[in-house]
Amino acid sequence: MDATKGNIYQILNGSKQFVIPVYQRTYSWEKEQCMRLWRDIAAMQKSNREGHFVGSIVNIEEKAMPIGVQKYMIIDGQQRLTTLTLLLIALRDYASVHSEEAGINAHKITDTLLLNAYESGSDRYKLFLTQTDREVLIKLIEHSPIGDEVRSRLIDNYLFFAGQIAKMELSPV
Repeated sequence: MDATKGNIYQILNGSKQFVIPVYQRTYSWEKEQCMRLWRDIAAMQKSNREGHFVGSIVNIEEKAMPIGVQKYMIIDGQQRLTTLTLLLIALRDYASVHSEEAGINAHKITDTLLLNAYESGSDRYKLFLTQTDREVLIKLIEHSPIGDEVRSRLIDNYLFFAGQIAKMELSPV
């Protein structure tokens, strides 16, 4: 097993997909964990630090693909990877409405970090969650309507990050 240091951009960039195996638990982070992550990010930016260690993401590369999407099965780190994906979706959504002041390219977030833009079907998504959470995450990524009756920690934490970003406590760039 090799350990490499990387940031979220390096991890998600490229034609790849991170698959959460069926035996993994569903997404379980609550607002408390997201608040801690947000405080860490805010402290990092305020002290002009370049990065923040959120923990390891352990994955197994599935059979190498000559074409298409390279798949990685997540063994550890799915909660962190899912939460960072929710943060990216919230940032993308903010940037798509406030493009001038945000200074962030919403399409670049989508096409580089959330989707495999030139793929179709399930290969289209960088993160492919277990069946329980999959539909909600896909709807958030695709910016599709989610019924009011749907209850999900994914939605709750996305809304938390969207609210924090809207406060403009941090500079998005």
